[in-house]
Amino acid sequence: MEIKPILLDTNAYTAFKGNVSDAVKIINNAPLIGINSVILGELLGGFAVGSKEVVNRR
Repeated sequence: MEIKPILLDTNAYTAFKGNVSDAVKIINNAPLIGINSVILGELLGGFAVGSKEVVNRR
């Protein structure tokens, strides 16, 4: 099986942060992880309205 670069979406990021084993395995083994500006905006917007913005941004 060839390992390929991945492009994260918000669902994959959420699964990774939620410790979903398949997501963690795939993301941890990806040689390159990309994220587009739309997804970055969704994540930052979500962080801004949450109670742990500083922690989540890190």
